Amino acid sequence: MIHPEIEQRDRLLQGIATATHQLLIEKNYGQAVNLALATLGTAAAADRAYIFENHLAPLSGESLMSQRWEWTAEGIQPEIDNPDLQNLSYDDFFPRWHQTLLRGEIISGPVLTFPDSERQILESQQILSILVIPIQMEQRFWGFIGFDACRTERHWSTSETALLQAAAASLGGRLRQHQTERELDQSRWLLRSVLDNVPQQVYWKDTDLHYLGCNSSAAIANGLERPEEIAGKTEQELSWNPEKTDSHQISDRRVIDSGQPELHMIEPRLQGNGQTEWLGVSRIPLQDDQGKVMGLMVTVTDITARRQAVLQQQQLNEALEAQIEQQTTALQQSETRLCHLTDNVPGMLFEFCQRPDGSRCFPYASVGTQALLNVDPQKLKQDASLAFAEVHPEDLPGLNQSIQASAAGLSDWEYEWRVITPEDYRWLKGFSRPQRQPNGDILWYGYIYNMSDRKQAELLQQQQQQQLKSLLDNIPHLAWLKDQESRFIAVNKPFSHACGTPADDLAGKTDFDIWPAELAQAYSRQDQAVMATRRQQRVEERIVNEQGQTRWFETYKTPVLSTAGMAIGTVGIAVDITDRREAEAALRQSEAKLRQQTQVLEETLQQLRQTQGQMVQSEKMSSLGQLVGGIAHEINNPVSFIYGNICYLQEYADDLMDLIQLYQTAYPEITEPIQAPIQAKIKAMDLAFLQSDLSKILRSIETGAERISEIVRSLSNFSRMDQAGKKAADIHEGLDSTLLILGHRLKIQSNRSEIKVIREYGDLPRLECNPGQLNQVFMNIFSNAIDALETAFLTHAAAAPPLTLTLKVTTGVEQDFATIRIADNGSGMPAEIAAKIYDPFFTTKPLGQGTGFGLAISYQIIVEQHQGKLDCITTPGSGTCFEIRLPLFAAQPQTAARL
Repeated sequence: MIHPEIEQRDRLLQGIATATHQLLIEKNYGQAVNLALATLGTAAAADRAYIFENHLAPLSGESLMSQRWEWTAEGIQPEIDNPDLQNLSYDDFFPRWHQTLLRGEIISGPVLTFPDSERQILESQQILSILVIPIQMEQRFWGFIGFDACRTERHWSTSETALLQAAAASLGGRLRQHQTERELDQSRWLLRSVLDNVPQQVYWKDTDLHYLGCNSSAAIANGLERPEEIAGKTEQELSWNPEKTDSHQISDRRVIDSGQPELHMIEPRLQGNGQTEWLGVSRIPLQDDQGKVMGLMVTVTDITARRQAVLQQQQLNEALEAQIEQQTTALQQSETRLCHLTDNVPGMLFEFCQRPDGSRCFPYASVGTQALLNVDPQKLKQDASLAFAEVHPEDLPGLNQSIQASAAGLSDWEYEWRVITPEDYRWLKGFSRPQRQPNGDILWYGYIYNMSDRKQAELLQQQQQQQLKSLLDNIPHLAWLKDQESRFIAVNKPFSHACGTPADDLAGKTDFDIWPAELAQAYSRQDQAVMATRRQQRVEERIVNEQGQTRWFETYKTPVLSTAGMAIGTVGIAVDITDRREAEAALRQSEAKLRQQTQVLEETLQQLRQTQGQMVQSEKMSSLGQLVGGIAHEINNPVSFIYGNICYLQEYADDLMDLIQLYQTAYPEITEPIQAPIQAKIKAMDLAFLQSDLSKILRSIETGAERISEIVRSLSNFSRMDQAGKKAADIHEGLDSTLLILGHRLKIQSNRSEIKVIREYGDLPRLECNPGQLNQVFMNIFSNAIDALETAFLTHAAAAPPLTLTLKVTTGVEQDFATIRIADNGSGMPAEIAAKIYDPFFTTKPLGQGTGFGLAISYQIIVEQHQGKLDCITTPGSGTCFEIRLPLFAAQPQTAARL
């Protein structure tokens, strides 16, 4: 018959193994703890089992405890909803518990033996006996698990206590795993919250200029539904302004190659709605710890330390060893059952022995050894060195040192190391507590498990922390993260500089540790309001620094929400807007002055327009004067000739009429008496001379009339008043008409010789042009050439032989242009004068003889109205040539060449 105590221990072992299994396989964290707590409470034959978690008061930092989970046996009153068991002060009610549990010791016994302050609270829950076991995480007192006897008093044996301590260690490991997962989730949310709440668009790219991500503001600006859609895209795929794409990529590449940021660059950007907005862009290289550029961040403006579980599986092995010494037979049966249980526990349960001579062995190793170490458990019992054969060479010295250190001080052993696998390597973690045996051997009862998944999670967490730190440090404003109790989790370099404290030293501190009490109190109220409303808050603050300088900040505080939508902290951005406020004040002061200046400029512009109109009118009148003078001179000669011959023509007509009258009197028979007067009249009028001279006079008059007609036709061709807009015109006619009108200026003058005109016309097609405007150009160029020739003749008046004045006009087709060259053999122009001839108001003529608008208007007609070119080729002492090039456009059939 099995002893009741052994039966209870076996039942407890069964429950511990089941609870451990539930903690490892159940994915839902809360469900796993509830199942394990129910299993342990039932196996321990308790009426109530529960878990309390330690935490600190937000402001005072006092140690508190709060009940998180509970299981009760049937008929027992639950206490999970009891408000008195939340935020319970150790110092006020359980100071003895705090010190005892902090040392890793248990509290056990009848409640009647407890101090009055403790007994009062415990008896209110109908507790007669109690067992409290501390839960450790990374050698830190996290909380405790308790077992109550509410129906009868009872005493927990040493073996039961040891087994339940081992269970508490397993439970602590699962809690640590959950906390690590929660920290990882929190880190992800914090990172995303920072990005989504920065009051700017933020992008980050790899070194190949592919987008890696962006915040919500950037996604909205680019028409994306989610920030994740930007990943892998390039500038060409997103830009609303394609012509800026190359310049953006050049700027990005320059920052990546130089490793130097480019801040506050102003650039235009075309939005999807077709409107242009102006952005201030900062490009900041993202660098790793060695300064190597990993990518680029473009703005268009800490996780709680790891806690490791400490499992106290050694106590389970010690309990088994005690049972071996007490009852060999019962132990064998229990060992069989235990082997079945341990074989189903993930990982490796072991008993490790180190003898005084330094030799080692594994008296026991569970079947999990094969999967964990790639070693058969039976072979490991025969050769302990197999456990160390596949240890990573970098980790083997540390592993041996940890074992020796644990043996020397009989301290808890805990270590992490790698074992090499065919694929790569896996991370293992082991923990145990040593016990010296009477013969000098040291035994470790412990547990080893595969922690590769957790290592990968920690590595990912570290990478995200590094990314978060890099992003924070590269935000050009003050930025920080706080937890739910307003303690700083992370700050960036500008914030650290503003506080005068290293960023690492600010972690865990509150505003009361940094700022004056009044300011800190205001910040604390703002944080609580943001988390309570779960809405962003914006404030403008005036701060006077230690140097007495006043600075203005625009601060944004945004709640950080968990996956459940609960506020778990705040993220803040403070932008120094002092310069902006000063600029706004200066802008307001300058607006009045600017309006006055605008009024003055408008009046000046009006006066300039009036002056320009007068100058243009003056130029027109000057051209008109030349035109009228030339026409008057050309018409004057034939008109004077005709007028001078009219008197002779009248005299001849009168004589002929008289002679005809004499003939009419004698007709039809001319008698002798009548012939005498007729002959006398014929002789008096000298009829033979009259007949000869009259014919010459009529021919001369006809020649003069034809000359006048030609002049009129040339004048009509020159003015083209009957043709509006562009027409197909003969350029040669325009040149000839202009030269005909200026013919009086080409003839010999009192102060110079005749100007010889040389025409070398090529085959020009009829051009689509405005003939009247082109004739105006020809008039201006010919007039200037004649002026230049007259000046040159006076300059060379004393030369022998005298200067022969020539004006050469050449036309032709070159490529797709009709070319007209007008050249004189005058004195030419210096380069400084030639550079100004097209400027309005510029003239080299004496005051009153030129307006300075002739060539300016000519340039406008040729270049702007006809899309042609007007060039001046001049050499001092060798004359000047103006070259006009007009596009052929739709050319008409060619006209015959005229020489």
